Amino acid sequence: MKPLHYSAILASLLLAGGVLAILQAEEPAPQATPRAKPTVPFMRQKLLYSQGLIEGLVTENYQMIMQNSRRLSDLTVSNVWITIQHPDYIRHLRHYQDRSQDLMKASRQADLKKATRAFNRLMETCVECHRDYRLKQLHRHLDGR
Repeated sequence: MKPLHYSAILASLLLAGGVLAILQAEEPAPQATPRAKPTVPFMRQKLLYSQGLIEGLVTENYQMIMQNSRRLSDLTVSNVWITIQHPDYIRHLRHYQDRSQDLMKASRQADLKKATRAFNRLMETCVECHRDYRLKQLHRHLDGR
């Protein structure tokens, strides 16, 4: 494997590790809103599939990458948040679905470099959505005082 591949994988793992650490550190709010509570198991499932993606990338197991990217994509179809019709959420959801498709395509091509880039972009969509979602939660909390 070329040194560039190692650098790309290392960067991916660092980004993913940060995202996974944040997700693992999250605890559900004591009295969360009715919509927020069912999302905790959903996000935990996404975390498990993301870990499978990392393992697939590191071991160059394209079947594992495909399987976990498909599972992540399928979650958006049965997403407990799909009832939220907020334009910002729908935009994030579409970006996430597009990045999942990019990752599946790269794994079908057995292209580690493309798969690593697609994984990075997928993780970026997660970070962006969580950042925006938390900001909106903070504003709702402050407005409710």
